[in-house]
Amino acid sequence: MRRAPPERERRTPAIASVVGVIVAGAIVAGATVIGAGVPVTGGELSGEEPTHAAPGEGADSEPFGPLPLSALHPLTNPFHEPVPDTPRTLAPGRLSVSVLSQYGSVQRREDKGGNLAIFDGEFHRVAVGFRYGLLERLEARLEIPFAMRTSGFLDDAIRSYHNITGLLRDRRMSDQFDELLLVDGERVVESDQSGYRLLDIPLQLKYRIFEQPDRPFDLAVRASVEFPSGSESDWLGNGGVDGAVGILLEHTAGDMTFTLNGDYGFVSRSRRFRSAGIGLRPVPYGMASIEWRAFERASLHFQVTASGDYFKGTHRVDTLDNPQVQFAVGAHFDVTDRVQGFAGLAEDILSGSSPDVVFFLGFRADLDVASLLAGRKGR
Repeated sequence: MRRAPPERERRTPAIASVVGVIVAGAIVAGATVIGAGVPVTGGELSGEEPTHAAPGEGADSEPFGPLPLSALHPLTNPFHEPVPDTPRTLAPGRLSVSVLSQYGSVQRREDKGGNLAIFDGEFHRVAVGFRYGLLERLEARLEIPFAMRTSGFLDDAIRSYHNITGLLRDRRMSDQFDELLLVDGERVVESDQSGYRLLDIPLQLKYRIFEQPDRPFDLAVRASVEFPSGSESDWLGNGGVDGAVGILLEHTAGDMTFTLNGDYGFVSRSRRFRSAGIGLRPVPYGMASIEWRAFERASLHFQVTASGDYFKGTHRVDTLDNPQVQFAVGAHFDVTDRVQGFAGLAEDILSGSSPDVVFFLGFRADLDVASLLAGRKGR
């Protein structure tokens, strides 16, 4: 039986992770802001939430909203996690199309009495998203995500980054891929490198209850489901329908916007975990973001996302008992009045839970479908 190398050790408390990410993220965000007025070339496309601004209003009339990042840890990625969102909704007939690219590196090696948890590799998730204003205050969101698993190329750079910032003593093995969860002799999860494959598809409905300036903050409720379109045998899906319900709050004061999300999710119990006697439980999710409209055409973002652990009665492997907490730093920028982009990086705060480092880049385009259709009929 293969043994896992010693788990990497924390040298400073969790707050040091935040400090280190701010330093590194500020470099990425600053470079993005500086380039906000320069035509964008290359890279992966992506998108963030559209606003409900009336036709003809500039894209800078409202905040961008939180960074719409998805969970990227290979163990929990097949479970549904609501994406960070704003309570604002699109006006009826408006459509927003987005593409989001996230590239993350994971290093987790645990050997506990013969029970193994080895997640070592890099993961690229690309998602095409569609948001549409169905009725006044009611919006639908559909996402079609794909993922690729590889040994990658970031390990040496991330190890140097961790050593320079002093966040932890990084003992990662360079550019290898291994994905195995072995509990009581049962191979619960075992996956190989793969090309881009379809993941489970989430669908969300959001209803805005009230908004500023009539009330002190924007408030919305949402419900989402995730359909089992990803392969359970390759651990790209969990083989069942997941769901979540939540509340979204947002307050804007001057150039600052504060957004909070609180959701409660219900996940299906995969046959992989049933056979190993590992139970699943409902999971709370939370998100807090601060957006600073530092420039006319760009904003800086600081965001924390967290979720409880999905598994119960799993003290046989510490990896299964870790909640996920991730801190992200990024920037939004206007490419045109109707096209916006964002970029940045995120890092885990709790050791061995979320991916070590995630880089993201995205764009979104906001379209007035109702006006386009009306214009065609008038010709």
